Amino acid sequence: MAKQDNKKGKGKKEKKTKGDIITTIILILLMIIIILGAFALVVKYDIAGFGSNVMRPILKDVPVLKVILPEEEKEETDSNYPYKTLDEAVVDIQKMQYEIDKLKKENADNKNKVEDLTKENSKLKKIEKEIEAFESRVKDYENEVVFGENALDISEYQKYYEQIDPERAEELYKQVIFKVSAEEKAKQLSNTYSKMDAGAAAAALEELDDSIALVCDVLLDMSEKNRAAIMDEMTPEFAAKVTKRIYSQTKE
Repeated sequence: MAKQDNKKGKGKKEKKTKGDIITTIILILLMIIIILGAFALVVKYDIAGFGSNVMRPILKDVPVLKVILPEEEKEETDSNYPYKTLDEAVVDIQKMQYEIDKLKKENADNKNKVEDLTKENSKLKKIEKEIEAFESRVKDYENEVVFGENALDISEYQKYYEQIDPERAEELYKQVIFKVSAEEKAKQLSNTYSKMDAGAAAAALEELDDSIALVCDVLLDMSEKNRAAIMDEMTPEFAAKVTKRIYSQTKE
């Protein structure tokens, strides 16, 4: 009887021990499942970037486990954006900058050309006015010679032009025009040199050594005082040459 009771007690203890072990195992499994579930939630919802930054590089190639990774955000791209890479954009920007610089240079060149043309136009207008003024003076001179109070009888001019050879008449006319023009230029130069410093004027005139006749015409068209002051600043050799030329011109 006592032996039977001992056997029953041992059986109960063994059953109780086995039950405790199973319960412990179940609890451990539940804890593991809970921990794994919590871990999966942390990864899935990308808490603190744990899923995308930490676990994605590790699990992205694992067939089953990669399903717990958070969905990868797709970058929104502009369908109208023409460049695939940054290098393409940089190259295109450099091309556009080159074109802009080229257009700027062309614009600057065109501006300079316009300024040059404007200056040339002003010069041409000035020359045109001078020509018109000169032609007016020539016309007045011709009228004075032919129709002035002291002019010869008009019939005398008619006879002269009827008798003279046409080519010779044209040549004489050109010579008269050239002489009048030269005299006008000499007067203008004389006026300019008269306003200059005597030393500077003398030095400038000496540079015209090969045009000694022009130098003398310029000096003769200015006042005696100005002429003497300028010649006094000339070298003795050049002053002597000018004096001889002036003497021969006035003698003629």
